[in-house]
Amino acid sequence: MNDVFFHNSDIYVLIYNKRLLNQNLEAMAKQLYDYWFVQFDFPNEDGKPYKSSGGKMVWNKKLHREIPRNWDVVTLSEYLNMYSEKISSINLDVNCKYAPIEVLPRRRMSFNECVPIENAVSGLCRFNKKQILLSNRRVYFHKVCIAAFDGVTRDTVIILSPVNKALLGYAYQIINDDVFIEYATRHSYGSEQPVLSWESAKMYKTLKPGNQLDVIYSKRISPIIDSVIRNELEIAELTKQRDELLPLLMNGQVSVNSDLSVYKKERKIPLLNSKTMSQTFKSFSASA
Repeated sequence: MNDVFFHNSDIYVLIYNKRLLNQNLEAMAKQLYDYWFVQFDFPNEDGKPYKSSGGKMVWNKKLHREIPRNWDVVTLSEYLNMYSEKISSINLDVNCKYAPIEVLPRRRMSFNECVPIENAVSGLCRFNKKQILLSNRRVYFHKVCIAAFDGVTRDTVIILSPVNKALLGYAYQIINDDVFIEYATRHSYGSEQPVLSWESAKMYKTLKPGNQLDVIYSKRISPIIDSVIRNELEIAELTKQRDELLPLLMNGQVSVNSDLSVYKKERKIPLLNSKTMSQTFKSFSASA
């Protein structure tokens, strides 16, 4: 047996911790979005929750509900454009990452999963890091992700770019919201595998906040998006190491070292529990 140690438990713990951290970060971004743009309790001029503090609300005929004064209603095309760059399989680099609709996760901000590039055959489209991938088949599965890397997918995925890159966070939350998913499901066509077209999706009516709250929100959660993407890439690398080492462990070429040294080092970075998450969110939301 080679004198090699396989930190099997370490790797599993690291992957678990990074996945949990991402869940907490995504929950914070969504909670702030709901607080500001659904409950309308964004900070007013005095730093108090707008609606709860008696902020002026007006009836909007387009949405058939009340919205804050000086806010407007626009279509989704105000925030997002469809991106389409077709590519032939013969022009793909062997190191290109292939992420078809099947690997996109449900209700997760980003992803690291790919399949072998040899499987990329037809209907291929390029996407770039920090573009938004929206499944156009069975939209109710809620596959809305920010790309963590450059790659290719199939035309069963709608690739979206923010009209203004500074508004990535707000644009993402619009189409990640359950209300949009319900709209997209109703406006899909076909019975067996309903399909959503961008022509239908881009007509979705959404809020354009006053006082540049969409910009402020996007700036606030930009570090969250960066952290989530970085964690996804690290999870991919850890998963690769695990998969490469596991066969060596099984055939006796390596031994197990359970000292959890990597885990102990990783634990120096505090994870967010419900208490720290709540405290962080309050300070995160307090000032505009």
